[in-house]
Amino acid sequence: MAAIPLSQIESNRYDQLDARISKDINIGERYKIEVIGQLFNVFGTNNFGGVGTSQITNASTGSGTSSGTFGTFTAALPRQQGELAVRILF
Repeated sequence: MAAIPLSQIESNRYDQLDARISKDINIGERYKIEVIGQLFNVFGTNNFGGVGTSQITNASTGSGTSSGTFGTFTAALPRQQGELAVRILF
């Protein structure tokens, strides 16, 4: 049998770099507001998930060892996501 080309191999390697910044703002002596910004998967790496590992065939979904999706990546996880938050401390 011929070797499988590298372009046909999917990797389950998971790479993700997350970043967070925050700033505290004092309001009087007793209160503080914290502003938070977060970015997940900064570089937008493709991370695969949802590997078809079911060994029992599910008739309604067609997943299992008898289907063509067994052992393959059926979905990619979200690429980049951001989040902004405000927290009030007292």
